[in-house]
Amino acid sequence: MILAVAIATLTVAGCKSSKTDGALTRNDSQPAPAAQPAQPPAPTPAAVTTAAVANVAPLKSVQKKEGKMAANFTWIGSDGKEHSLEEYQGKVVLVNFWGTWCPPCRRELPDLVKLRNELGPKGFEIIGINVGEQAPGGGSVIDHVNSFAQKNGLAYPLVIADDEQTLESAYGGIRGVPTTFVVNRKGEIINTMVGGRDEATFRKAIEAAM
Repeated sequence: MILAVAIATLTVAGCKSSKTDGALTRNDSQPAPAAQPAQPPAPTPAAVTTAAVANVAPLKSVQKKEGKMAANFTWIGSDGKEHSLEEYQGKVVLVNFWGTWCPPCRRELPDLVKLRNELGPKGFEIIGINVGEQAPGGGSVIDHVNSFAQKNGLAYPLVIADDEQTLESAYGGIRGVPTTFVVNRKGEIINTMVGGRDEATFRKAIEAAM
């Protein structure tokens, strides 16, 4: 079980292993089931487009979870320095487990980007944890996710989880994606959302943690 967290439960779609690729689509009231093929690429909305591009990096290390604190993890940034979840204490952070191959994951990304743009100045950040990714043609997963980030305006840190699922285990086991943890300014997990969510639901959870 997820340790000492408030789990928000809604009937929403998620993904386990069905993998497709495509551009982001806006949220709708009925998320597509995991088995449904991805929608054809659509132009990226102007509100999502940004010159900033996420730093995509492999997971470096994971620390054991202690008490109510979110498990800390590290990665090497594009600046060559080690970064960690702990350095974001003082901010509200969404730790979002996702994959480019997951339609509900892609569907909620424009809302996440919008909320980050609006609430970032108030002390809000997102860290995306990419899981189960396979680059087309056997290429580099990092290059594939970086290309997706550029195309869809993702400007927050994107960490590629390891094949051993070390980080997923540290967060109590991820049953499916998207799964999102709300981490408060003290570094504590205060909410867990399994499956896709819309802007209003994310906003309410973020503002409750502010």
